Amino acid sequence: MLSVNPIIAATAANVILGIAIHYAFGSEIGKILEKKTTGFKDMPLRFALEILSSLMKASALYIAILIFQKSELSISETMLTKVYAWFITDIKMNTTMMASFKIAGFFWLGFMVPHILCHLAWDEQMNGRKSVLKAALSLVHLLVMAGVIAYFG
Repeated sequence: MLSVNPIIAATAANVILGIAIHYAFGSEIGKILEKKTTGFKDMPLRFALEILSSLMKASALYIAILIFQKSELSISETMLTKVYAWFITDIKMNTTMMASFKIAGFFWLGFMVPHILCHLAWDEQMNGRKSVLKAALSLVHLLVMAGVIAYFG
């Protein structure tokens, strides 16, 4: 049975990190991302969506970390490129925290970065700074969530 404590803790850490980043760098990020807020009237809905999204990511990441750490699969570098292989090989030899970071990095590189690159390709302005910022922020969020899951899991 899965413990919900790491999932709830990672969700809370992700939401708190987002709020902290917004308050610390919100105006600079808003300029780069060219975002305009519509005011506070829909803020509860925005927070609800953020919490739901964070809960979904934390749940998936927790399950993935458990599966990757418990699997006995021998993965050779010929199956994957050397970049992806680094994330998967020798997970059992690393500490739980480092293994969680590597798994989060694998998911980021395998799923988030391609998604962001597709948005860049079809973005009307092809704003590279915006895409790099989105990629960096998504990596930071995943690493924080993975760290919290490893700590509480």
